[in-house]
Amino acid sequence: MALSRGGVQCRECPVFYPSEEEFSDFEGFVAQCEKKALEFGIFKVVPPASWKPRERPYEDSDETVLVAPVRQEAIGHSGMYSMVNVTQK
Repeated sequence: MALSRGGVQCRECPVFYPSEEEFSDFEGFVAQCEKKALEFGIFKVVPPASWKPRERPYEDSDETVLVAPVRQEAIGHSGMYSMVNVTQK
C-alpha cells in the first residue's frame, strides 16, 4: 500500500504476525522476516495475543521513563529519508 507524506509516495513497511511457535524462536523468525523485508530496511512484528511482556526490567536498564508510546516514521525516497518521532496518546 502506498502512502503520500508531504507530497512523497511511500510504501508501508511489511507487518508480520507470527504464530506462538514461530515467536518462540524470535531470532529465527526475525531472520526470515529480514529476507522478505530487505528492500524496505524495516518491518514490524506483532506478537501473538498470548505473549506477555516481561514483568521485571532488565538488570542493566537505566532510569528512562516513557510517559507515552513513540511511533517513528520515515519520510523520503531514493536514499534520502527523514525520521520523525511522534508521541502517541
